[in-house]
Amino acid sequence: MINENDILDIYRLEGNLREYNYGQQYLKFKNNNFIKFNPDEFPVHSCTLSNWKTGKSTPNSIQNINFLKEKKILPFDPCNISARIVGVLHGDGNLYSNLRSFGFTSSDKKMLEEIRTDVKTVFKIDTKITKKREKGETVIIMGKTRKSTKPTYDLKFNNHALCLLLYKLGVPKGKKVEQKYLVPEWIINGSNEIKIGFLQGLFDSELSNFKVHNHLNHKDNINELRLELCKNEKYKDCLISYLNQIVILLFNLGIKSRIDYPSNYREGYISFKVVISNQLDNLYKLIQLPGFYYTTYKLRKSSEVNNLILEKMENKSIIPDVLKYIIDKNKFRTEDLVKNLKISKSYSTIVCKFLFKNGFANRVRRKDYYFDYFPNIPKIEEFLNDPIKLYRIPPIKSALNKKIL
Repeated sequence: MINENDILDIYRLEGNLREYNYGQQYLKFKNNNFIKFNPDEFPVHSCTLSNWKTGKSTPNSIQNINFLKEKKILPFDPCNISARIVGVLHGDGNLYSNLRSFGFTSSDKKMLEEIRTDVKTVFKIDTKITKKREKGETVIIMGKTRKSTKPTYDLKFNNHALCLLLYKLGVPKGKKVEQKYLVPEWIINGSNEIKIGFLQGLFDSELSNFKVHNHLNHKDNINELRLELCKNEKYKDCLISYLNQIVILLFNLGIKSRIDYPSNYREGYISFKVVISNQLDNLYKLIQLPGFYYTTYKLRKSSEVNNLILEKMENKSIIPDVLKYIIDKNKFRTEDLVKNLKISKSYSTIVCKFLFKNGFANRVRRKDYYFDYFPNIPKIEEFLNDPIKLYRIPPIKSALNKKIL
């Protein structure tokens, strides 16, 4: 929870002691109902105190605090939406060093519209999206001259009070490659919804795109996703600590990742990557949460890849097809699997034994010494509703002699 004292304290941390002290004295004077004042208690000029009392003037710090209160933003309790905004600002977004403006630049206009909606929802302000450059214009990125392949748009908010709040929420101001900062504690220690919101914003900005390609005998291979960040070499340790925090956030959500070796981005700068494992169940989990939220292309591509992953996971074993077949049956026999699923008689016996051993079906021996099988509907539904559980079913023959699920 962020309150007025937290906002006021930013002035002290930024070295603006005059404004900080004025704010402190104003609050003290106001709490005294503007009635009596002792020069020793209020080391402020009597004319200034008189203007405060009559409302002719108010310290700048208090004006910003009053703005946040009038908008019913202060006291501020962070939520998943504010975490998502902070995530984008940790990525491609920008909080200006003078703490007067914050904004976002992208060729994805729909993404900017979604961010604009979130800012309006949480922070109660609005602005227009403007065009920054046309397609084909020359642009310099990290010292390299390039031509823009798409029109680019700006979403910029000019509001000192909200910049102070964002700074207090842990958004770095100015050039991120030239300073130390970490993932804010309220995100590290927050709920899963908070963690997911932050990662969505950061991944929309910085995570690489899904690519599906064929390599040798691997059809429709899905690449490892990478989040690469760069800093001045003197902040190398801080960069590693930051990326370790991302790895831990992902781990807490059940997603496997690692930090990859460094590379020299340009002279004096170094970059590291968080690499997300491309195991099918891991990528499926990533797409479900945190996934993406703002970026049109990444949302569309992740939906396509999600369908491919589900198909690849189901094709790993015949069990998903068997479970889908038996879930609406009162009972079944091995010959039913032979007839309707086109599997051999010997393999159907192995499959039915696997289903019994792992609780997917009960069985009763008939007079002819063969079995009738009765589906365990709740367990079958549990697995059919969770593709990861289906994917983690081991090869049938290796699991026949013991219960593994």
